Amino acid sequence: MDGSSWGTPWNFTSSIDEMNSLEFSIYPNPTSNSIQINGIENSKTNYEILNSLGKLVVSGTLESREIDCSTLPNGIYFLKLIDSEQNMGIKRIVVSK
Repeated sequence: MDGSSWGTPWNFTSSIDEMNSLEFSIYPNPTSNSIQINGIENSKTNYEILNSLGKLVVSGTLESREIDCSTLPNGIYFLKLIDSEQNMGIKRIVVSK
């Protein structure tokens, strides 16, 4: 090779830290019934709960700062929150009854 360039380099987002992240906390974790969410100010926040394989098991819009997890079987899940400005955050949830 002669050291010449193959074209214009592209810059891609390489981590979640570079995206618009939504900061929040959840408790109790592990949970058996429901989780409380702290740090969310926007009432138009959507949520998704995904199982450990990435399959969507529950979704909706936050009506309060609580999400019912009582119908979920024991396991590890991921809670994804997306606000109206498309900021996103993900936290791990453990359901243990």
